[in-house]
Amino acid sequence: YVVQPVTRFDAADPTKMRVQMLLCLGVGDLIYTNGDIRVGSTPASTLPGFSSTHYPPGADVSGDERSENWVNSTEVGGTSSGTGLDMAQTSPDADDIIADSMTVSGS
Repeated sequence: YVVQPVTRFDAADPTKMRVQMLLCLGVGDLIYTNGDIRVGSTPASTLPGFSSTHYPPGADVSGDERSENWVNSTEVGGTSSGTGLDMAQTSPDADDIIADSMTVSGS
């Protein structure tokens, strides 16, 4: 990987998850066809929604969003281990009121 892969839900269809990555296949000019590209042992041409872009040596890739280096942080996320931000739901489990008296006003 040139930068680490990024996994996101598709903005047009949030039921689909997309993985984007920027890879370096080698140094210099390479000769390959779309049939040579595989994900594991599966030909990429048989995968719906698969796309790739070939950049020759020295090309400017700064306009490609896959070149952005997103860093996953272990400090953010729902947690019960005492580290990171607590993003768990913290609403009360019951609606009961325990009190000697209660005053309610308003509509």
